Amino acid sequence: MVFTMRSQLEPWTNKVVHVTGRVAGFGVGELPGVRSKHVTILLKDLEVVRDGKCIKLSHIWIMPSKRDVTSNLRVGDTVRFDANVYCYRKLTRDLKYVRSYGLKQIKHLYILKPGDGKSYLDALAAIV
Repeated sequence: MVFTMRSQLEPWTNKVVHVTGRVAGFGVGELPGVRSKHVTILLKDLEVVRDGKCIKLSHIWIMPSKRDVTSNLRVGDTVRFDANVYCYRKLTRDLKYVRSYGLKQIKHLYILKPGDGKSYLDALAAIV
C-alpha cells in the first residue's frame, strides 16, 4: 500500500469523509478544557474516501465519544465510519509547529471484519 501525507486531506477540511482502517491499539487522551480522559484509538492502513477519490494514510489517532462506539472494538478489527476532516497545529520533535489534519466527529462506526486483540472496553476500564 502506498501512503500519502495527511496534507492531502486539506481540500476536505470541514467536510465529511468515509474511512476504513484497522484498529492497531488504544491510548488515553484529553480534550482541551475537558477534565475527563477518553480512550483514543490508533488506526492503521486507512482509506479515506470522498467524491470517489481515495487517500491512503499509514495511521491516525481518533478519539470517538463513548456513545459513538457501540461495539466492543478489538485490536485487529477492520472498521468503517464517517468523520469530519479538521486542521490543527502539531508540535514536531524539533519544537516547530506545523499544520496537520485529523478526523473528528466520528459517526456510524461499525466493524467490517473482527479481530481478536485487546478490547476497547478493557482500555476504557483502565482509565475509570
